[in-house]
Amino acid sequence: MKELKANSYWIIGGIVLIIASLYVWNYILDTLGPSLCVNQVLETVNSPDGTKTAVVFVRDCGATTSWSTQASVISAKEVVSDKDTGNVLRIDSDHGKAWPLAIKGWPIIKAEWESANLLTLHYSKNSSILLQQKSIDNVGVQYSLITKEFVERENIEARP
Repeated sequence: MKELKANSYWIIGGIVLIIASLYVWNYILDTLGPSLCVNQVLETVNSPDGTKTAVVFVRDCGATTSWSTQASVISAKEVVSDKDTGNVLRIDSDHGKAWPLAIKGWPIIKAEWESANLLTLHYSKNSSILLQQKSIDNVGVQYSLITKEFVERENIEARP
């Protein structure tokens, strides 16, 4: 009976040690380690009053995921890091169904400020929408699908 009681202490202690190790490893990955994703900034557009910036970027989280194109509205003093995700729009190509696609294969987002408090995001039609916010930090956000005319007018390099 004493052996069984001693073994159960070892088992419980081992389980507690494993759980604690997982929490420590998760903390290291989240705060000290590099992000598993990489953001490539494609466009930054300052608001007319210069207080905010619309940032469009491609997020690549490795071979097991597809690229996503994302947009954030941030303070003009901030920058987007690899740990950040888009706070107003996140889209992917829906397995290549989106149009137009950038030369490298991701869907397109173009930012255009209408005023200091209104942003229009033009994006590839048929994209999978992962996040679409109507406003953030007192900025309204409206959306428009990219047309062939828009591609020509804005001189967007896209896949044929």
